[in-house]
Amino acid sequence: MYEHQKEECRMKQVLIKLTAGVMTVLLMGCSASASGSSPSDTADISATYAKVTAVSGTTITAVTGTVKEQTDTASKGSTQSDPGKSPSASAPAQSVEAYYGFKSGAEDLSITIDPDITVLEGGSTMEMSDIETGDLLMLTYKDSTLRAIEILTAPDSTKTG
Repeated sequence: MYEHQKEECRMKQVLIKLTAGVMTVLLMGCSASASGSSPSDTADISATYAKVTAVSGTTITAVTGTVKEQTDTASKGSTQSDPGKSPSASAPAQSVEAYYGFKSGAEDLSITIDPDITVLEGGSTMEMSDIETGDLLMLTYKDSTLRAIEILTAPDSTKTG
């Protein structure tokens, strides 16, 4: 019996060493890909939030601001007092600004929309003409160049102008 336990212990040690080796190789691969030096890997991507104050042709005027971090309460299963009603039927509509906790800042932006800029709303591609005064936008920049605009929406939102 004693010999059987020694053999089992050796097998466990080999298994531990193999697992440690695999983990080391995987971690080295992850760190190598995370610290890549190609230009596309080092691009500076940032987002700015803004509320549209005016639209004129292909130019948008907006005031920048901040939003609060979102938590996904809908997927966590909110409780309802009446199971026959949908959550939106029992709650009053909420503005997009309130939903995202948008707080206006002091900086005004004037943005000319280039045809190469992608405009999205709710995952769908939109036209620049779909942007209206009062819309809350997330402006995505890559290397200080505007690349995409997302018109933010909230469940059962009402637009405020």
